[in-house]
Amino acid sequence: MRVITLEEHFVSQRFLDTADVDLGGRHALDLSGSEVTDLGALRLKHMDEAGIDVQVLSHVVPTFTPLPRELDTDIARAANQQAHAAVTMHPDRFQAFAALPMTDPQAAVRELDHAVGDLGFRGALINGRAGGVFLDHSTLYPVLERAAQLHVPLYLHPGLPTAALRAEHYAGFGPSVSYALGTAAWGWHAETGLHALRLIAAGVFDRLPDLHIILGHTRPGLPRRDRDQPRRQGETRPRQRRAPARPHGPRLTPPHGPTPAAPGPDRRCHTSMAALPPSNSGPSPPRRSASA
Repeated sequence: MRVITLEEHFVSQRFLDTADVDLGGRHALDLSGSEVTDLGALRLKHMDEAGIDVQVLSHVVPTFTPLPRELDTDIARAANQQAHAAVTMHPDRFQAFAALPMTDPQAAVRELDHAVGDLGFRGALINGRAGGVFLDHSTLYPVLERAAQLHVPLYLHPGLPTAALRAEHYAGFGPSVSYALGTAAWGWHAETGLHALRLIAAGVFDRLPDLHIILGHTRPGLPRRDRDQPRRQGETRPRQRRAPARPHGPRLTPPHGPTPAAPGPDRRCHTSMAALPPSNSGPSPPRRSASA
């Protein structure tokens, strides 16, 4: 069984050259280090040590400072070219999700077309809210529509909280604690779960039945009535009906799959997903993947 991992981020050289790394109280974090920027020998070495066959690369923007629209577009295009160079060099080890300049929806549509049609990318990764709005906002509908038309997934990833959210929800502690609450300890998962629920509540999947959204982070806080709803004493759970072959409902795909080996301290993968869509370049993807 091949092990394919997601959330395998990198920080592009263009971002480091043109934007400011701003992580609030985490200034000591070196995001220019080779482990974050390398898409070659060092990353492959770590993959081999962890038993990872394929990484799906994705670009992150490590800054609390909003990017101007023009710079956002420039960084996304350069990041995709950098990822494509790595995929071209090692097509049996790397695939990629596109970076999209979500501050400019029309530019994001063009970049998605370019990344999927010309570069053979497997979809795109969305880093949280664009300009403070969720994907259900009407201005971002063209991006969702184009992804559905191309039959590629959008991987829904959290972004850094805005200044207003940090002040209202996560302030009052030391810098490290506030940063952790707003990101990996809680904030990222809460935002991603809310993001998914908003897409459902807004009827996005009713309008775009071919849209596929991938959620990592173990379905971040999403309720499941069949498992999470408490039962009264003596109450029996109604028998669940099998879903039709093509169910009417949201295509929210939690990364899943059996674990091929017990995880050790250095054998960790963030997520996996069931299948990657066909690509215009590179090897055909496996039908199943797993986290390790």
